[in-house]
Amino acid sequence: MLPGPRYRILAVDDIASNLLTLQAILPKDEFAFSGATEGQQAFELLQNQEFDLVLLDVILPGLDGYSIAKTLKASPQTASIPVIFLTELTDEDEVVKGFEAGGVDFVSKPIRRAELLSRVRTHLALKDKNAALERVAAELRVTNQERDRFFSILAHDLKNPFAGFVSLIQEIQKHVNRMEKKELQDVLATMDQTAKNVYRLLETLLDWGLSKTGSLRLDLEPLPLGYLLEEALEPLEESFRRKNIQFISEVDFHLILGDRYTVVSILRNLLSNAMKFTPPGGRVSVNVRVSDSWIELRISDTGVGIPPARLERLFRPEHKVTTPGTQQEPGTGLGLILCSEFASRNHGSLTVESRQGEGTTFCLRLPQKS
Repeated sequence: MLPGPRYRILAVDDIASNLLTLQAILPKDEFAFSGATEGQQAFELLQNQEFDLVLLDVILPGLDGYSIAKTLKASPQTASIPVIFLTELTDEDEVVKGFEAGGVDFVSKPIRRAELLSRVRTHLALKDKNAALERVAAELRVTNQERDRFFSILAHDLKNPFAGFVSLIQEIQKHVNRMEKKELQDVLATMDQTAKNVYRLLETLLDWGLSKTGSLRLDLEPLPLGYLLEEALEPLEESFRRKNIQFISEVDFHLILGDRYTVVSILRNLLSNAMKFTPPGGRVSVNVRVSDSWIELRISDTGVGIPPARLERLFRPEHKVTTPGTQQEPGTGLGLILCSEFASRNHGSLTVESRQGEGTTFCLRLPQKS
């Protein structure tokens, strides 16, 4: 099948034969042509279709071409569409009025084919280049936001636990000879937990950095989900025990098609999150739903739940959502965003259901390996 026209052109002229001339000049394989004989008809077409360029007669019944152009430039929906005026008026004042109204060029009547095509193609090429530059600028804005977020986390989330760590060491150095064994054990346990929190934070930051720079390469292979869950849970078992949270797993060794490193990272983040927001004595459970092509892993907790307003922004990079856990456990706000990205990279998805005061369920969907 041959590709369709690349550009859509709207021509506005009150003389039907002029519209037919314009349509005949513009090659059908390059341009899709629409015509209007007055301003209101043109506005209706612009509301219902997207156009790449407007050819606009200056002298029209009702609204003239300058007024129509000003209206187009005042609307965010149509402001970026180049307007070329078609006119028999060539004096300097008319040219100035046209540019002030938002036109990018003039084509004199009677229309000459080579001139019209040259000006139309030039301004469409400029429009394409401007659109490409805008896309690059938008990507740079996102990159800068991510860089700022990264350094904000380094400055805040790493500085605070290290400051506490240094303070505890100084406390031991000052009073080690007078400290009871139980007191020393408690301080060392706090230091141990702080070190683990910082290590997990560094892991998340490194994963985030790799995913953003394109350095992370995935190796998709058949993997038993039960083993991955065990691997993800292992460094968290002490935290579950210390917080007295019951862990229930109904996961068998279903085979998924995925990347071991990133899937384990997703599972560890989700389990850590569930533990963090579940009060002592609560429960975290994991079960599986299987379909012909997919395995859905559901991690549910009896925790505090997520407010609806925050739920909507949970996986959006432009909104970093971070909340201390039920025992003030720290977080970066990047973990769930990273999980969502990793799920997509594994050709899966991550969704969430939550009720405040009742708990949260994260649903990780991954391709099943037969």
